Amino acid sequence: MVITPDSASIKKHKDKADPNSKDQTMSTMKFDKPMSGWHTISLKTQGSTVTVNLDNQQQLTASDPTFAVQKPAIVFRVGGEDLLLDDVQIEIDKH
Repeated sequence: MVITPDSASIKKHKDKADPNSKDQTMSTMKFDKPMSGWHTISLKTQGSTVTVNLDNQQQLTASDPTFAVQKPAIVFRVGGEDLLLDDVQIEIDKH
């Protein structure tokens, strides 16, 4: 998941074992106005589906067979700005 002040998206990272693989944007949305301040964000994986809720409303959903791997990776990346996290919970349902 990638969040900027203007948009949010679910990304599928390239398969490092496949030299022809590339990163893919699976789902994206633009915000009506730039995000600022604190927001509630939840990310849930269930089998091969990832669902993202922003401020308690479902916003993004994406599915891919590779999302249902034995050890899924959840990554927080920050580019150029601060990232403040509070009460982080990650829920993974492999069924």
